[in-house]
Order: sequence, then structure tokens, then C-alpha cells
Amino acid sequence: MKAKILLLSLATLLLGACQSENEPTEAFNLLQKSESMAERNEFVTNTTAAMIQINAPRYNCEIVETALAGGDKVRICVKGAKDDLDALFDYVNEAGKE
Repeated sequence: MKAKILLLSLATLLLGACQSENEPTEAFNLLQKSESMAERNEFVTNTTAAMIQINAPRYNCEIVETALAGGDKVRICVKGAKDDLDALFDYVNEAGKE
């Protein structure tokens, strides 16, 4: 694990050193953003899955996969920052209670 972190740090340093001042830092930002991303898999009802799909962009999340799980259940995999995922699922759960 330490070796992986060390290699990632070195790669980040090299990426920063290779860029000129005029070159955009999008690749650097994407590298940092991908590290903080998490995936959340849930078994939910069809209605809840629809609400997640509708609201995912609002919470900066991306639907990775949906699959039927049998009956009225759907397995949904959502990718995003942990705080965004928590906010999305909290919102959907609260909306479902009303």
C-alpha cells in the first residue's frame, strides 16, 4: 500500500513538473478527483432507483450500473464523492418518506 501511495505521489509530481504555465491543469485535477471518488451499491425499489437517476447529476454523481434484482428491487451502482453520495441517498430517502 505504501508503494502504491509513493508511486502515485511521484506520478503527480512528474505531471506537475511537465506542464508549462500556459498548459491547463485538467489532467492533474482529474487525477485528484478520481482518487476521492467512491462507488455505492444499493438494492432499492424501482421508484427509488428512478429518483436516484433523476437527481444524480444534481449531486455531482454518476450512475455506473443498474440491474434488475427480482421483484420490485433494482441494484444500482452510483459513483461520486462520498459526501455527494451521502447527500444524494439522504435526499432520496427523505423524499421517499413523504
